[in-house]
Amino acid sequence: MVIPLPSVSVTPVPSQCALKSRPWLFALTFLVLLHVVEMFWFRNILGGFLMLVLVFVGIYTLRERSVDVHCLIIWGMLCFINGIFSMIELIHRTVQPDSIPIFAGPRWAPILANKRIPLKLWEWNMLNAINLVGIVALCAISVVSFVVFKKSVNDMVEQDEQETAALMQATQPRRQTASNNTPPGSAAGDGQAGLAAAGGSSFQPFSGAGNRVGGAEESD
Repeated sequence: MVIPLPSVSVTPVPSQCALKSRPWLFALTFLVLLHVVEMFWFRNILGGFLMLVLVFVGIYTLRERSVDVHCLIIWGMLCFINGIFSMIELIHRTVQPDSIPIFAGPRWAPILANKRIPLKLWEWNMLNAINLVGIVALCAISVVSFVVFKKSVNDMVEQDEQETAALMQATQPRRQTASNNTPPGSAAGDGQAGLAAAGGSSFQPFSGAGNRVGGAEESD
């Protein structure tokens, strides 16, 4: 699946917001890892494997006591997509006519014991609770990633504005010094001399003879 996105330009150095969010991202990654265990427990091998890939991407993003901002953007987007799919799957499983409630009571214990994958009542409730926590963790990772990305972009824009302002302040004294060293009226004199030189080089006086219209007929 290819998602068209505009070019993303962020600083490779993580911002303070990214470094502060690193412990929270680690905690959310651990919750997603529990979600992986829950998916394998329900024999959802393909879904659990894909979710495990997200966990490894998160660990790679948060490696070396830093935050890879470029990987963080991709990781957050993938977590958002998988969180939406997991939520839809949970809703689809819950609304079926013969489905067991997410948090079942004691009367559902015999049905759980006779399922294709036998489960005890506390196991069913615990696994569904982990499923909900994992979905919330995936959405939370996407939100934190978006906030860190916006903060990094704003910091980069502010840094560029500060550098531009500092450059303008550094060049302003040089301009003032150059204007103070110029003698008064020299610019105007140079301009007038240039105009005079330009006029003298292009102006030619009239040297022909003039005749009045109809002068020859009157003399006749």
